[in-house]
Amino acid sequence: MPEFKPGMAGGHDTTTAHFATQHTGSKTGEPIDVNQPMELRANGKLYRASGQGRFIGVAPRTAGMANQAITAHGIGQRFHARDEGDLVIGNPYYLGAAPGTISDAATANDAQGAFLAVSKHDLMVVRIGRLV
Repeated sequence: MPEFKPGMAGGHDTTTAHFATQHTGSKTGEPIDVNQPMELRANGKLYRASGQGRFIGVAPRTAGMANQAITAHGIGQRFHARDEGDLVIGNPYYLGAAPGTISDAATANDAQGAFLAVSKHDLMVVRIGRLV
């Protein structure tokens, strides 16, 4: 499976959102779509994960422009990742090489696996921080 941008048809699991780690108080440095992996950079802003900052979680909603306040949902958050339903349950998934994408194989941005497939459509965040 090539790198993919998380699906936008479904959103976050609201039950796990209550218990997942959350990072609040930051603004976006660029537009970010719902469910895209985000990183926190030295300037205090959130960007699509690309290996230039620390992976902090996924976007619970779309932020259509820079400088919008957004909360990152981290460890424990279940979210819709694939409309196609081709995730392998129990397999790790990784931050992709392209900004805001996910991969089924280790990349230069993630050698540990930030996500775990919990259904054919959904991933759960299992790691945050520097993943290389």
